[in-house]
Amino acid sequence: MKFNKNDYFEYNNQQVKILELLGEGGQGEVYLVEYNKQKYAFKYYKEIPSSDFKYNLKNNISKGSPSDSFLWPKEYIEFDDDTCGYLMDLRPKNYVSFVSYLTGTNQFKNKRIMLNWCIELVKSFKLLHEKGFSVR
Repeated sequence: MKFNKNDYFEYNNQQVKILELLGEGGQGEVYLVEYNKQKYAFKYYKEIPSSDFKYNLKNNISKGSPSDSFLWPKEYIEFDDDTCGYLMDLRPKNYVSFVSYLTGTNQFKNKRIMLNWCIELVKSFKLLHEKGFSVR
């Protein structure tokens, strides 16, 4: 299923309106949507994920974000054709992609900032695993 601007779907007896496509990759598409008078990102998986994947996603949502450092799925949405996705908050305006540093698109100002960034990244993943989360 591919969504177009101004498409709607129902979730919790309310309409979710597609505002625009934010990006897409191998797994699926991410859309800017309006739901319950607020704007969210909606990740939609192109292929039908395995039951284990769906279980893991639902479990992560029910546990809630391990800290404020994570953009975390908030609402799981499953469609009649067994495809699924989730709603999450939008990235903050000052967000810089992790991948942009790995690819060299963005550079750290100095080694101290780079090391601090690395330490925070490791602490975040440690926190995820200590709380029993599995991210795929």
